[in-house]
Amino acid sequence: MNKQKGVSLSGLVIVLFLLAMVALLGFKLVPVLLEYQTVQKQFKSIAEDPSLRGATRATVQRAFINRAIVDNIQNVKAEDLDIQKEGDAWVISAEYAVKVPLFGNVAACLDFHPSSK
Repeated sequence: MNKQKGVSLSGLVIVLFLLAMVALLGFKLVPVLLEYQTVQKQFKSIAEDPSLRGATRATVQRAFINRAIVDNIQNVKAEDLDIQKEGDAWVISAEYAVKVPLFGNVAACLDFHPSSK
């Protein structure tokens, strides 16, 4: 007698449900994580920009606003920036939280602390 091999229907449904949950988490959380990486990259870019070495805080803040518009950064506002001068270089950092609704009344709260250092 031959033994049957394969996945049962109930096993297939469970695996597909788990894959759907992972895909849902990915589709909801990946854009927020990509935006964090973009903010981090823009902070470093502004801090290393030679044209902003002798600039004022307002000019550095305006440079971030312009780059945020181009890169569609929505979770970090100009008011969230902490701009400090160290020597002749700028150190830009921020602290912000993003609440991502997942399903029903379940949400993921992500805290970010990007910095140009």
